[in-house]
Parts: sequence; C-alpha cells; structure tokens
Amino acid sequence: RIIGYDNIPSSTKFSGSYSSFVKDENFLDNKFRMHLKYNGYNEHYSNSLQHHDHTIQFNSGEPVEIKNPLSRDMGFLRNSILPGLLFAASYNEKRQNKGFNLFEIGAVHNLSTKSKTGTCEQFHLGLLWYGLSQSHWRLFEERDLFRFKGEITKLLNSQGFENIVFKLNSKELGFSYSLKIYIGKTQIGIVGLPDNMVLKLCQIKQKPIICDLNLKKLRELYLNIKVNYTAPSQYPGTVRDIALKVEKNVSAEQLITTIKKNSSNKLLEISLFDIYQQDDIGDNNKSLAFSLHFQSESSTLTDDEVDTEVNKILHSLKDLHGAIQR
Repeated sequence: RIIGYDNIPSSTKFSGSYSSFVKDENFLDNKFRMHLKYNGYNEHYSNSLQHHDHTIQFNSGEPVEIKNPLSRDMGFLRNSILPGLLFAASYNEKRQNKGFNLFEIGAVHNLSTKSKTGTCEQFHLGLLWYGLSQSHWRLFEERDLFRFKGEITKLLNSQGFENIVFKLNSKELGFSYSLKIYIGKTQIGIVGLPDNMVLKLCQIKQKPIICDLNLKKLRELYLNIKVNYTAPSQYPGTVRDIALKVEKNVSAEQLITTIKKNSSNKLLEISLFDIYQQDDIGDNNKSLAFSLHFQSESSTLTDDEVDTEVNKILHSLKDLHGAIQR
C-alpha cells in the first residue's frame, strides 16, 4: 500500500520455496482425536508433572526427575499416560457421574542411555471407560472389557489397521487383568482393569477399563498401510451360521484366524454372536456361534459353492482345534 499497487511490475512467472513446508508428525493423532470425539469420548488434559508414587504404578520405565521442582507433587515427568486419566475418573466419580469415556494424547518420558540427553520422549494415547449399571426398565448390554476391546478394534480399523490381535497377559504391573494389543507381530499397547493398589491411590471405587496405545509405533505402521478401493458387488450375498463345541482354553480369536486362513475371498465377514457354557456340553467345553457372510464379485453364489466353503472351514477347525459342529 505504501509503494502503490500500480508501481509493482507485472509478471507471468512465480517462484517459491517449498523448504518451509514441514511434515506433520502428529497427523495420526488428529485422526484418532476426531474419531473418539464423534463416538462419545471427552478429551482430557492432565499435568505432565507427577508425584513419584504415580510413576511407579505401571510398567513404564524409569521416570525422569526434575532437578528443581516446584513441589514434591510435581517432582517427576510422567512416564505413563494412565495416572492422569485415573485421577480424572476419581474426580468425576465423586461428583456422581455414572458413565463417561475419556481419552488423552500426550508425551511420556523415560530415562534412556541411548540418547544424548539421557531421556526419551514418546507420545501415547490413553483411553478410559467408566460405567456403572444404569437404573432402567430396559436391559442394556454390560459395559465390560469385551465391549471396550471392540471399541479399540473399531478405532484402529477406522485408520486402516488390520490383523489386530489381543493376547492374554499373565502378569502386568498395575493391572489385575490385562490383554496385550498387537498389530501383526508388533505390540502397540495394553488394555485391562487396574489393580486394587492403583484404585486405592487414585481413590476410585468402581473399576474402570484403561488402555495405553503407543502412538510412535502406530505412526510407523501407518506409513506402510496401502488403501485399496473396490466397487460394491452387484450380486447378492448369503449368510451361514455355524455353532462349534470346543474346549474352554480355545479362544474365539483362534477360531476366527483359522476360518480366515482356510476360506477364499468370497468370505467377507465373520461375527461371533453367541457363547454358551452349560453342563450339557461338558464342564471343560463351550459353544461358540459364528455368522459367516459370503459374497462374490462376479456371480451369484450357489448353495453348492457355499457348502464347499463351509465344509472346508469346518474340517480345518476340527483338525486344528478339535471343534465339533453342534
């Protein structure tokens, strides 16, 4: 405006530097954040400075001590994302909030001999699911670990992650019961119920379900995801239900993995819709019922084609897991 627009020479060329564009390392965080907010979660922000007692509740590595802390309550950098969420749950529980979901994305720090500073910073995603039984004339599904496990799977699937496996964790500091979360062979987190010592420290009466996901590992895995788009099939699908009697130590996840490995691309979806454990099938047995959705992209499937697929699946389940069709 001072020089005057009329005094600026015109040009048909433009040049610029692209070195100012910086790659956003937190791009995946915002995707998770939006998904969780749309599904009823509230984002929580907690103090990254903690008391020493809060840093030894979970198996999160050696904490980093502050040389000149403001107080004993803020003497260490947090080494786990979970304590802040648990204290937030305690705050809400004392104010009679009966059901809520929280999440937090933030940095955690550990001592490390591999870095020049002697410390290591990583970003984690913490989830907390708190719920009491609601007083209502209708019967609602229980808010348990299996429901939360499904929500974690849904969260990861929304960003293209597949081959998600939950493995029972025999003993984990801070948890009374926990499952390790894997994508392929890479462990990306843990989910479970906090033990009584953690509940006492945080002054929580009702056990919440908590989850800790390593965002650094998820970002690395995300870069290798290849997205493919296919048009919906114009041919109708068909659904077959199978009920299997297996031993109690055989998990539904093992059966689903076997079904996927021994089926063709005509099998689109597998869902577990019933679990039955009674004396009439034996004390050491259980019955699992699966719904199998078949569909072809090139033709309408005949009953014989679907029967062949189902029989192949049943034979493989019997050979590998001793499963008997009921």
